[in-house]
Amino acid sequence: MMLTVSATGLIAASAMTERHRIARQLRDRTSILNLAHREQSFRDCRPPSGRHGATCNDAFAEMFLYKREEIIGQVLDSLIPPPDGASQSNPLSARLTSGQPLHEIVHRVRKDGKILDLEIHAVPIILDGRTHGAYEICQDVSEQVKATIEAKEHAESLNSLVTELQLRATQMTLLNEMGDLLQCCENRQEAFGVVGKSARKVFSASTAGALFVFNSSHNAAEAAASWGGGYASEQVFPSEACWALRRGQAHWSEHPGDGAMCPHLTDPVAASYLCVPMVARGETLGILPRAV
Repeated sequence: MMLTVSATGLIAASAMTERHRIARQLRDRTSILNLAHREQSFRDCRPPSGRHGATCNDAFAEMFLYKREEIIGQVLDSLIPPPDGASQSNPLSARLTSGQPLHEIVHRVRKDGKILDLEIHAVPIILDGRTHGAYEICQDVSEQVKATIEAKEHAESLNSLVTELQLRATQMTLLNEMGDLLQCCENRQEAFGVVGKSARKVFSASTAGALFVFNSSHNAAEAAASWGGGYASEQVFPSEACWALRRGQAHWSEHPGDGAMCPHLTDPVAASYLCVPMVARGETLGILPRAV
């Protein structure tokens, strides 16, 4: 009998301990939910007819500039619709109604028309195999989304700058190599050949181009070297036939375009052309037109 009483006492003590443990866990979880209810933007909604608001906390109402009584019992998808205005055909509502939890970042329009980026955590309330509602926590992450977009744009800008610097460094190297070769040339024809071969590398984005220099009488520009294929220009033309030579600065001939086309171009429809005058010690020696 003593053994039986002792065993009964142990079982009762164990059951009481288990009840205390369960009660403590219940209090802890209730405290967590109460904290979430106060600190997070919370709402409890029913899925039929576009999720009518059953209850929400002040943080949720303040986020969308509504009063709590304006939200409770109303169709929430109409009060805080997506930016495209599709209030009734909401895929998130359909997922909650089917009993699926969700965690997504969505766009919603608050009362004053401002678009918010919301991180939504939602869990459906399922009883007897049926979805009776959902518990949903919303957090405004607009600033985080904005910062992410700005960081991405900044990274893309840096990558573009690095690519441009690499291109400039490559072009400077090629120009130095061309300068070294030109200093070793023994005559003009040899120098023109160096320019034609080097320009193909320096102007890698250009499809074709040519080097024109003035003749001895300085009244016409003559083709001295070329690279690429399909460059459409007269081989000899007076200085008046090129707007870059007339103006003393680079000139674009674009088609279609509103600007003036250089008359020396025989087929300006084929490409856009950039004519750059070559000047040394204040004297114009020729022109370097290229197709882009």
